[in-house]
Amino acid sequence: EGITVTRTSGLVTTEAAGQDTFRIFLNSAPLENVKIPLHSSDLSEGTVLPDTLIFTSTNWDTAQKVTATGVDDTDDVIDVDYTIRVKPAVSKDPNYDGLNPEDVTVTNKDDEKGGFQINRRMKAKKMNVPQSFHMFKYFILFSIFLFSYQKKFPTDWVLKKDKNQIKVYLRTLDYNSQQYRAETIVESDINSVSSHILDFNNSFKWMYKLKSSKILSKKSDSLFYVYFTVKMNWPLKNRDLVSDVIISKTENKVVIELNSVPGHMEINPNFERIKDTKSVWKLEYLTKNKTKVSLQSYAVIEGIPTFISDFFILESPLYSLNNLKDHF
Repeated sequence: EGITVTRTSGLVTTEAAGQDTFRIFLNSAPLENVKIPLHSSDLSEGTVLPDTLIFTSTNWDTAQKVTATGVDDTDDVIDVDYTIRVKPAVSKDPNYDGLNPEDVTVTNKDDEKGGFQINRRMKAKKMNVPQSFHMFKYFILFSIFLFSYQKKFPTDWVLKKDKNQIKVYLRTLDYNSQQYRAETIVESDINSVSSHILDFNNSFKWMYKLKSSKILSKKSDSLFYVYFTVKMNWPLKNRDLVSDVIISKTENKVVIELNSVPGHMEINPNFERIKDTKSVWKLEYLTKNKTKVSLQSYAVIEGIPTFISDFFILESPLYSLNNLKDHF
């Protein structure tokens, strides 16, 4: 028996209804249905759906998705942590009844940063300046403040590159990070494309900047863990990354979601651990030999100049999707 929560920290939502996800599954088949209630510790910062998961003897090993959605609190101008409470399981199976899974910590990113803060306690020195000048000055300050205050994240997608039938879009997630979405058509069936992407032991052969890649462990057919090392140009230190991989399939679609889990593996002193990243592959059946592929991703890579990260964001999907197309 046992209950696995795939991510218990590092989740990020935004006040502009930005979402993040985790999944829950049972470690063994229950004798009776198992119900797991969920709720947010602070509804003014974030909500959770669904509010209840039900596992049976047939779906116990399916990692069910839970979505946290940020709420605009209108007051705070800082990022605020809240918790998704994963309540004790309710079941007639004594092996599961009362089991208390780990809660999940989420950060709700403020979308009002960058505005001016006015300190009401400050007293202006008296100067022989016309009152009209003061009025104009305050009008300008207020206008800038209002513009910054109303800026919402994430921003809209903007097409940045269209090359070799690969389109790359960018959007800003917050004041510090960007996300890309790349789309193309691969001349192969959806199962072959999916199998190639899921062969993470060989991802380093075709994914951008990967020095090595390997599958650490498989928890089920829909959940396993992978490890990547990323080659950075001198004088930057090489990075490494630990991710879970969550797979969901329907008749005509496959979704492969990778979320960073930096604490899943002991820190390697030879690398700088990437702690915050998320990638989602979406495959869609078009014809017997055509598959629509999209890759949406962001990564917070600390300690590198902005111009390098901007280059990385644009070149990474082009390089990887070109290699994916060439493979078939």
